[in-house]
Amino acid sequence: MISYYIGQSDRFVRLAYQSSTITGLENHNKFIILAIKMLLIVTKKYKAKLKPKQESIVYYRLGKLYLIETTNIHKAEEYINKALDIANFHEFKQIRFYCELLLAQILETTNLKLCANYVFSKGQYYKQKGDHVYSNLFQLLRIKSLIVSDCATALVVLQGSILDPNLNDSIKCLCLIYEANLHCYRGSPDIAIKLLGEAEQLAYRDGDNPIMPVQIDGMILLCRLTAYSNMNMVAEAESCRKLISNYIKAQTEEGWKSWNDNGIVRVEIDELDHDTTIPFLFRWLNSDEFVITYYLITGSTYMSHDGYSEKVFDRCLQMISDQKKRISNGGSKSLLSPREVANRMLKLRYLQFVIAFYKTWIGFLKGEYKKITNMNVFMNENNSKFSSEEYSCFKPLLPLIYYMFAAFYQDKGDIQAAKYYYLKVRTMTSSNMSQETKKSPEQIINTSLFQLQLGIGCDALAAKGQFNELYVFSSIQLYILLEFQLTEIKQNVSNVKDQQMLEDHVNLKSELVQELRNIFKAKQTSNSFAVNFTGSNLMLTITYFLVNDILSETQEGDKSGIEPSLEASFHTGLKLLGKKTTFTLMHFLISNYILTKSSNMDQKERISEMVKEQVAQNGLKSPQSTPDLSKIIRVMLLKHLQKKYHSVGDLQNAKMAELQSSYYYKCLQDKFKFLFENTRYFDKGDIPVAKINSESPPTTSDSVERKQLDR
Repeated sequence: MISYYIGQSDRFVRLAYQSSTITGLENHNKFIILAIKMLLIVTKKYKAKLKPKQESIVYYRLGKLYLIETTNIHKAEEYINKALDIANFHEFKQIRFYCELLLAQILETTNLKLCANYVFSKGQYYKQKGDHVYSNLFQLLRIKSLIVSDCATALVVLQGSILDPNLNDSIKCLCLIYEANLHCYRGSPDIAIKLLGEAEQLAYRDGDNPIMPVQIDGMILLCRLTAYSNMNMVAEAESCRKLISNYIKAQTEEGWKSWNDNGIVRVEIDELDHDTTIPFLFRWLNSDEFVITYYLITGSTYMSHDGYSEKVFDRCLQMISDQKKRISNGGSKSLLSPREVANRMLKLRYLQFVIAFYKTWIGFLKGEYKKITNMNVFMNENNSKFSSEEYSCFKPLLPLIYYMFAAFYQDKGDIQAAKYYYLKVRTMTSSNMSQETKKSPEQIINTSLFQLQLGIGCDALAAKGQFNELYVFSSIQLYILLEFQLTEIKQNVSNVKDQQMLEDHVNLKSELVQELRNIFKAKQTSNSFAVNFTGSNLMLTITYFLVNDILSETQEGDKSGIEPSLEASFHTGLKLLGKKTTFTLMHFLISNYILTKSSNMDQKERISEMVKEQVAQNGLKSPQSTPDLSKIIRVMLLKHLQKKYHSVGDLQNAKMAELQSSYYYKCLQDKFKFLFENTRYFDKGDIPVAKINSESPPTTSDSVERKQLDR
C-alpha cells in the first residue's frame, strides 16, 4: 500500500501539470492537494512500516511539493527538516544533501543574504569532510546567490572555483561555460572562445564519447556563435553555424529524446571516493527555445548581408508564434506548472520584442526609417502600464528602443531629439542607473532573481558603462553630434548666455572624449572581467578611429599618410563587410580613408574601381527611392570620381560626375537646411520637441514613460 499511495501522489502531480494549460489553475491546485494527501496518508497510517530511508524520502517529497506548488513556506521547511533529521541520524548522505538544497531554495525566497551564508557554510563543511563534489555544488549555489546580491564577488568566486584542484571535471566544465557566457554578456568575447575550448576538452575527455549530456554541446556551440558574432568574425561564425545546423539535424532525427520541455538538464556527476553518481539538475532551454535562440543569434550575426537576416528573423517569429499556440493549447510534451507556463509565455513575448528591435535596425540600415513602427506594440503596451512581472521582464529592452528613437531623429536632422534619446540611453546603461535609486535592495534582488528564472540575464549582472555596447555606441554618437553643434554655435555667440551654453557643450564633449579614450584603451590586468569588448571588435575599433580622425581634421586640418598596419586593418574591414553589405556608411568611410590617405597606388586604384562599380549600381536606382544616407554617400563617391577623371584628362566624365553630384546635393538641401536650423542648444531641463511631420516614432507620454521607469 505504501508504494500505491506514493505512486498515486506522482500520478496526481502529473495530472496537475497536464491540466495547467487546459482547464486552468483551479484543477491544477486540486490535483496538487490530492498528491499531498496521498503522502500524508503514508506518514500517518503506515509510519510504523516505513524504513528510515523511505520515511525521509516521503518527508522530502512533501516539503518539495509545499515549496514549489504552494505558498506555505513554513510547512515546506517543517517537512524538509524532518527528512533532514532522519538523513543525518542514519547518514543518508545524498538525501541530506538534497534536503539542504531545498532549505537553501527556501532561504533564497526569504533572505538571500542568509542563503549566501548558509550555502557557504555547507560548502566549507563538505570540503572539510573531503566530500568535494558536494562542496563544489554548494559553491555553484553560492555564486548564484552572489550574482544578484554582490556581482563583483560572484565573478571572483567563479574564477577562483575554476582554479580549485579539487573541482570535479563535470562541474568545472559547467563553470567554464558559465564564465564564457558571462564574458559574451558583459566582457570580452575573445576570452569566451578560449574558455569554451577548455570546456569542450573536459566534455570529451574520454575521447569521441562525451561524458556530458547533449545539451552541453549545444551550450558550447551557441556561446561560441555569440562570441564570433560579437567580434564580427563572419567566417568563423559561418563555420560554427554549420556545426549547429548539423547538431539540430542530429537531434531532430532522434526526436530530441534527451530534451525536456521545461528545459531541465540532468548531469550525472561522479563522486571521486565512491562508485556512485549525483544527479545535478539545472534549467536551460527546451528544444524549441534552442532553435529559436540559434535563429536569433544567426539573424543578428548576418545583419550586414542584405536580405538574409530578415528571412531568418521572420522564420524565428513564426516559430515563436507556433510555440505560443502549442503552450496555450496544452500541447507540451512534458509537464509544466502554471508558473512555468506563464514564464514561458512571457519570455516568448520578450523574444518577439527583441526581434522587432533587430528588424527595425535592419530597416534603418537600408534607409527604411518607417520601420520605426515595429516599436509600436512595445511602446503602446509600455504606455498602458506593464504589470510588475512584465515590467521586470521587458525593462532591459527600453535602452534598445530609445537607441532606435535616437537614430531615427538623427537621420531626420533633429539633433535635439537625437541627443535627448542618446543621453537617455547612456543614463539607463551607466554604472549607476538613476531609475533604480528609488528601489530597495530587496526589490532589485527580487527583480534579478525573476529575470534569471526567465533566462534573460538580470539587472544585477547586466553590462554597464564601458562594458555595455549601447553605452559605448551612444557615447560615440553624442560625440559626433556635439562636435557638429560646437562648430555651429561658435559662429553665433552673441551674449553671456550663449557663452555659457558654449562652455557647457565644450565641457560635455571633453568628458565624452576622455571617457571614450579610457574605454578604447588597452587594458593590462589579470582580471578578465575588467577587460571590455572594444579590444576584440575590429569594426568598432575602426569606427572609433575614423570618427576621431574626421573630427580632428575639422579642428586641425587634413593629415596625410597612413600606417601600414592600420591600412591592413582597413582592408580586412572591407573584406569583412563585403561588396553587398548593408553597412554602406562604414564601407564608404573606410574606402574614403584609403583613397585619401594611402600612398599605395595599386590599392587606391583598386578602391577607385570599386567606387566606380558602386556608382554604376546606384545609378540604376530611382533617386526618389534612394535613402538620404545613400545620396550623401553617392555625392562623396562622385566627388572622388570627378577628381580622378580630371587627373587623367577625362573632362566629359568629370563633368557628368559633377552634374550628378549637384543633382543629389539639391535633393539633400531641405534636409540640411532643417539640420542647421536645429542646432540650438537647449537648457538641461527642456525636453526637445521633434519638428517632424511624418514617419515619427511611436508617441510616448513622457510622464507615463517616467512613471514606468521609476516604478
